[in-house]
Amino acid sequence: MQRVAVDVVVLDDHGRPVHGLTQQQFHATEDGVPQHIVHFSEQTSDDKAATPPVELPKLPPNTFSNFVATSKSGSVTVLLYDVLNTPLSAQPYAHEQLVKFLKTNHGSSQIAIFVLSDKLHMLRGFTADDDALIAALNEKSATPARSRLLLPGSGGNNQSTNLANTDGSQNGASPTNINPSFQTTVAMLQHMESMEASAMMDQRVEITIEALEDLARFLVGIPGRKSLVWLSAAFPAGILPDPNASRRDAYDATRNYGPDIKEATNLLNLSHVAIYPIDVRGLQVNPMFNAGSQKTFQPGSHSDSKAVQGFFQTTSSEQATMDEVGEDTGGRAFYNTNGLKQAVSEAVDDSSNYYTVEYVPSDQQRDATLRKIGITVDSPGYHLFYRKSYFASATEAVAVDGGIDLDDALAASLVHGAPLSHELFFVASLHAYGVPQAATEQEATILNQYEATREKRHHKPSNKPQPQVQMQRYLIDDVILARQLDLAQQAANERHVDLQIAAMAYNDDGERLNGIRSTIDDTIPAERYLRIERAGSYQVVQTVAVPLNAASLRIAIRDLHSNHIGSLEIPLPLKPEATTPPQSQ
Repeated sequence: MQRVAVDVVVLDDHGRPVHGLTQQQFHATEDGVPQHIVHFSEQTSDDKAATPPVELPKLPPNTFSNFVATSKSGSVTVLLYDVLNTPLSAQPYAHEQLVKFLKTNHGSSQIAIFVLSDKLHMLRGFTADDDALIAALNEKSATPARSRLLLPGSGGNNQSTNLANTDGSQNGASPTNINPSFQTTVAMLQHMESMEASAMMDQRVEITIEALEDLARFLVGIPGRKSLVWLSAAFPAGILPDPNASRRDAYDATRNYGPDIKEATNLLNLSHVAIYPIDVRGLQVNPMFNAGSQKTFQPGSHSDSKAVQGFFQTTSSEQATMDEVGEDTGGRAFYNTNGLKQAVSEAVDDSSNYYTVEYVPSDQQRDATLRKIGITVDSPGYHLFYRKSYFASATEAVAVDGGIDLDDALAASLVHGAPLSHELFFVASLHAYGVPQAATEQEATILNQYEATREKRHHKPSNKPQPQVQMQRYLIDDVILARQLDLAQQAANERHVDLQIAAMAYNDDGERLNGIRSTIDDTIPAERYLRIERAGSYQVVQTVAVPLNAASLRIAIRDLHSNHIGSLEIPLPLKPEATTPPQSQ
């Protein structure tokens, strides 16, 4: 029977989380019809308290473990640093505030950092290590080269404006004395600039929406509520008519991106992702009043009045989009504030303080229709933030659209940069053996399938023959903590273990190169079981071949009896110490 889980952040009038509410105080509706709440729980930051850290033993070279030194899990947050939609002048301050936040975070959250420029880049996968996050953010490659699609943030220093303010425009003369041919030239230049800006906006919105959908797919396999803190200068749901253009040209550049934005937020809702848009420009002032502006503002002037009107129209549209995206997904927007660090802190804090309400829909039809969710509490004066809708067949929609089967927990654990799974602790020793060799025919077929998927995602299908790929082969020695395995007893003297083991190789951009999956169906005699008990570990050896350009290898192990999973991510290539393989027996 299908259930709908809704995570609800409840704040008081001062913006502080409200604790201690009961199930009886909450009420749920679907498309206006009251629903019976079957499960209720509260998640607080106190639940994230850590036990004293455990000192981890030093591992040999090229040996890795998913063992955690503390039980503190923290909330799950993605920081999206959007340099595509942010003026260059605002980017240094946003970077500075992000670093300040991380310096005071003290590992209270599992955080991943992405940068959006020409496409989505992962700087650092999920970790509670703030030093590692700061180091990733401060790398030279953290801020990719300035996109050609990014418009200047000076607001008004375009060629048509500069031309209109020259002496040749007869500035200050009455409209009847201005040279008509000069007016025509300025109008034509304004029209060209407006159309070019609209075309660039189209591309930026397309890239941005694709990035949001990619993040939804990235987060879909992670259980519970996730926060996406989107640091940007925002973009409008539609480009409004240009108040400075002629009546004929005013609507040529208009757009409406609302349906596209709605589609992206729907996919994020399916993945239980709340968006927190933060305008990194801080408190905004009309650029024409900027001290750097060379134009003299003339009260009552028709052109200046239209410029003021245009600024407020654009700003209102951007802020309305931020409010809508935040509200639809259960987050909230922050703008007209210079306290970016505080805004990020509040967004992350929401992820640690919320209620989960579950109900069984009275309408159980899985017809892929969009259902409207309503949540209220009896106590007045509280502000509720939660996702406002869901699709009646959420699992199928995400599986088809994102290429991830939600019922395949192992595949979800293989996602690059996702939080590591710790239900099974294991140690993996990798050894590169042999020299790189050309991919076999079977390996080349698999590589081409992954390549075709990447090209499709980037809308760049290519009919060019793929170059011959060099493969490096690795021996992987997995040692699993035996007491966490469900070693089912089949007979008086036998035990049985069922495992799935998978590995996925990724390139520098976090795109899949190739992967393998195998099943361990092992019957363990009594004598061998005693040896496993004494050693406290169960050992599995496997081999994998990955392309030379692989930047990381993700390994996941699943116990099919208990459905417990362990995963870890290993950077490639290996250090030189492990170039000689152990002798197999």
